[in-house]
Amino acid sequence: MRKPYILLLTISVFMLVNCQGRQSAGTQDTPSLQQATAILPMTNESPILTKGIGSLLLSKCLNVSDNGSEYATLSGRLIIESDVPHATNLFDLETKTQILFDNGIASNVQVSPDRKWIAFIRDELLVVQSEDGSKSYEFPTQSEEWQTISHWLNNEMLVLWNHSAPLDSLVLFSPFTGTKEFLANEFPDILPTDDDWDFYWPSITIYSPSLIELLYVAKEEDSFQPGYSKLVLWNIKDKQAVTEIMDFGYSIVPPLWNSNGDGALYVKSVEGYDPPVAHDELFYLSSKGETRQLTHLIDYFEYARVLNYSLSSDEKYLAMVLEIRSKEGNGLERKLLVLDMLSLEIKDLCLFPDRFAPLIWSPDGYKLALSQTPQTGTPTTIVVDIINENVFGIVDNFKPRGWLR
Repeated sequence: MRKPYILLLTISVFMLVNCQGRQSAGTQDTPSLQQATAILPMTNESPILTKGIGSLLLSKCLNVSDNGSEYATLSGRLIIESDVPHATNLFDLETKTQILFDNGIASNVQVSPDRKWIAFIRDELLVVQSEDGSKSYEFPTQSEEWQTISHWLNNEMLVLWNHSAPLDSLVLFSPFTGTKEFLANEFPDILPTDDDWDFYWPSITIYSPSLIELLYVAKEEDSFQPGYSKLVLWNIKDKQAVTEIMDFGYSIVPPLWNSNGDGALYVKSVEGYDPPVAHDELFYLSSKGETRQLTHLIDYFEYARVLNYSLSSDEKYLAMVLEIRSKEGNGLERKLLVLDMLSLEIKDLCLFPDRFAPLIWSPDGYKLALSQTPQTGTPTTIVVDIINENVFGIVDNFKPRGWLR
């Protein structure tokens, strides 16, 4: 029987001096990664650490709980979606009931960071609706300018995406004022979107919430082949690169900015780019160009690729879906790992999420909704309580898309 375990990485840490984060409009109440990154030593040297920095601990696997008193700790409403037939519903976690959301036809659903607004596409309209349904704004889709909602940049601004353009074409749009701005998409050596990066990434350019910096993928050594790309941190005001992450390779997941834009997480393979040698690790990049490696998964897995990751609402935890092969040489499997951003402890809870399962955090920041498909073949939405280590089965045949208060 396979033993469950928890990976515990311990790294010596030092305090940064007066690390002041920048607060963007609309994120006044959103905590940042400043506290987490302040304990990490930042250097401009190679981010690769030496081996032997972690230890492997054993722990119990989590099973779905049927304890009613434990379930009573869940609150809020999940936005859930089924593919066949398409339907979008609201699931009330307190009453365990669900109703149609927007008559079930909403698609491309995105919830604002403060959980007060829901953006979605209905037929030929972009709709932005308050979480209680009392206010709603509707705008006709502009097929030549954009077709898809990429994400909320902050609590006031949406990033809309034209995925048919030869280069990234992003529109910064305020549904509350109706103003829009085309974001710059021409930077030195930037890769075209037909280079397959946009198959997984929402765009090649990843703007920070502060709109002071952005990250983009560029060619390296006049080649577009994996292993010859680089990740560029670009200062928009100064119109110059802050730093470049060379030999970036091919990351399935795009960089993930923290809420105030003073740093970003990114994933990079430290050994090759394909099975059986690809080995993804997680790094932190400050807006000043300082880099630090946060994980050393290569000590524990023969092969590891990060398929998805998501920061909790308070940015104290990071959930990651990995495809791995164990050191014992078993076949590929998926697993959910949860990284504590302060202690750098990584927990493996023996859960096996769907390959690109959305990772939806609760407003309080310590519960996680995701979908997994057991041997029955039926996708199931579950909620994981990270603190109390409980798992709750929520609803079959649906995947979570957002969590409202």
